[in-house]
Amino acid sequence: IRMVRLQPTTDSDAVIRKGAGGSINDDGSFELYTRRPGDGVHAGKYAVTFAFYKGAMDQKSLIPAKYANAATTPLHLDVKEDIDDLVLEIELTGNQTR
Repeated sequence: IRMVRLQPTTDSDAVIRKGAGGSINDDGSFELYTRRPGDGVHAGKYAVTFAFYKGAMDQKSLIPAKYANAATTPLHLDVKEDIDDLVLEIELTGNQTR
């Protein structure tokens, strides 16, 4: 299970404050959406969080805990317009990066 999520920050000036998310594909690509695939992300400031597990039956996280919580993630994003080349890099356990 690999997911990326955007959670509006408290200092976001967004008119519509809704989170977004999407699954991460095997090649590392992903598409973020608010309610259904293809609807995109509302403009605003977001904390970027991840869920990264081996599988549904193995809930041991493969990434450091800081990436799973909006309060501790080092990754933030200010969406002002469509972004189709966003790259996010995180540490995996075992000093690997993706």
